[in-house]
Amino acid sequence: MVVQDDLAGASDFGFRADLRREMLASERTRAVIGLGLTVFLFLILVGLTVFGAGPVDILASRPQLAWSLTGLLAAAIIFFLSYRYVVGKRVETGQPLAAVWRYVTACFEILLPTVAVILDARVFGPTFALMGPPAVLFPLMILLSIFGLEWKVCVFSGAVTALVWMGLFSWFAPEIAAEYPDTLFAAPQQYFEKAILWFGMGVLCAVAAREWRRRAERSLRAARDRDRIRALFGRHVSPLVVDTLMDRAAPLTAESRHICVMFLDIRGFTAWSSAHSPATTVAYLNALFGPLATCIEQRGGIINKFLGDGFMAIFGAPLDDLEPEIHAAAAAIDCLATVERLVKEEAIAPTRIGIGLHAGPAVCGSIGSLTRQEYTAIGTTVNLAARIESLNKQYDSQILASRAVAARLPLENRGTDLGEIAVRGHPEPIALFQLA
Repeated sequence: MVVQDDLAGASDFGFRADLRREMLASERTRAVIGLGLTVFLFLILVGLTVFGAGPVDILASRPQLAWSLTGLLAAAIIFFLSYRYVVGKRVETGQPLAAVWRYVTACFEILLPTVAVILDARVFGPTFALMGPPAVLFPLMILLSIFGLEWKVCVFSGAVTALVWMGLFSWFAPEIAAEYPDTLFAAPQQYFEKAILWFGMGVLCAVAAREWRRRAERSLRAARDRDRIRALFGRHVSPLVVDTLMDRAAPLTAESRHICVMFLDIRGFTAWSSAHSPATTVAYLNALFGPLATCIEQRGGIINKFLGDGFMAIFGAPLDDLEPEIHAAAAAIDCLATVERLVKEEAIAPTRIGIGLHAGPAVCGSIGSLTRQEYTAIGTTVNLAARIESLNKQYDSQILASRAVAARLPLENRGTDLGEIAVRGHPEPIALFQLA
């Protein structure tokens, strides 16, 4: 789902930064694999050069070739170490990596099987080298290009591999023809077919890289949407609510909705907190608000904001609710029972709360500045709910509800009708019901 806000450009920038970090992390893995393969080949070459192996002693018979291959592998080791360092720094700083690095890396990766084939050709003969295990490294290097999640690099890797393969055959063709004249080993068709196969493999890897990148983009967008929802609604939003909001097709734009608003306040909190340390006060609030938030969520509401010694909860937005009044009243009763249980269990100090409920239309949506936004509800309905809650002190009650709420409740749950009551800031008296 897409959450509407004024920070679309910043959001896209953040998404691109996240994607860049994921791609850099993948490139770092690619560099480590390339380094490991290079070191492995380097050790084999040094062993063959220093100690000799098989029927041919490379150092004695072809020292210039041996030292050339050693130099190439040493350069590859230095490159992969440098590449690993550069990519690691980019991951830490979030800076982009120049595209040329990926293509140079692909060239060094293809260098590894090339060296292996040449090495094997000089030890066991070119036919064995082109038909044996060293040639298997070429498709592995093409597969390695997928880590970059850039389809163009995969195609480039396949194309370069095909050209290198044909170049190796052209180099060794006279020796192969002399060793196996008029045989399939000397036929250029099979080598050309394999070159086409390597290029086709690069194209397939490009398709895979593009699909994996799209999946990564979708996953990152979903994660950012989830984080944005939690930023809008606060931490006390259940995973079910988050998932439901993400599945909605409509954006969270400002809209008029019929909701039921709950205001909850802790009685005597100011006096109590002044007599206790800040750490004790925070621990008390956390011990109380956690279970109360669960009561709200279980009835389909969300805590819109915490108000120090209380909170405001909404039923009917942003999720649709055909009976927000019934669910809000039930949540209020649950909150009372939860407070009584916590006090009885000595999980919190003796506590008395006051709750006000009112239902009606309100404008709901993402509201705030360019740097900080949250989902909230505004309007007379919200203001009246706050005023009703404050009347609990006057009537020594714990739950007061307007007629708009009580009228939707079963008769046995409407409590005591207090009649028409004047409410500060409201031009006309409103009918109040004491539910507890």
